[in-house]
Amino acid sequence: STSQHAPPHERLKYALEWAQVAAKCRPESCSLALRHAISLLPRMILLEKKLSSRIQALKRAPQLAQTAAMHNISLGDYDAAVILLEKARGVFWNHMLDAGRCPIYQLPDPLLQRLRDISSRLNMEQESSMLTTRQQTSLRFDAIVAEARTIPGCETFMEGFPLDQLRAAALHGPVVV
Repeated sequence: STSQHAPPHERLKYALEWAQVAAKCRPESCSLALRHAISLLPRMILLEKKLSSRIQALKRAPQLAQTAAMHNISLGDYDAAVILLEKARGVFWNHMLDAGRCPIYQLPDPLLQRLRDISSRLNMEQESSMLTTRQQTSLRFDAIVAEARTIPGCETFMEGFPLDQLRAAALHGPVVV
């Protein structure tokens, strides 16, 4: 599930299996698996070429967030619970409503085109590819996402709000995650 070479839907499947097995004997490993699964959601929604796979990822987001939050609460890690809820909530609502702090369409045209090109290349490479080619393409995708996060207002592109921003908002009243 942590391999950069496998398609996002396979990585998510294996991360969920990892979490399920680890929940029985290694709670810390289960937390890591759930965090990893949630981190794959934005990539799945952006990269999967099949609409049905993207819709499946969106449907999984709320349930996955709830499972991750409940697990972390049971371990007493409330910060992790809030972070994971926010990250999955952000993925779900940003893509369902095409809204958010930095939707994909707010990126500069050249960067957006590079992101689309690399996403298409990753989709084509999911079907047949040499491992090193897929790894290089995946690393380029990560670099483009990192570049997008340097743009003012897009610092959390494909992520949720950081915990410090949620805490600051909670000073003025309740925050719903």
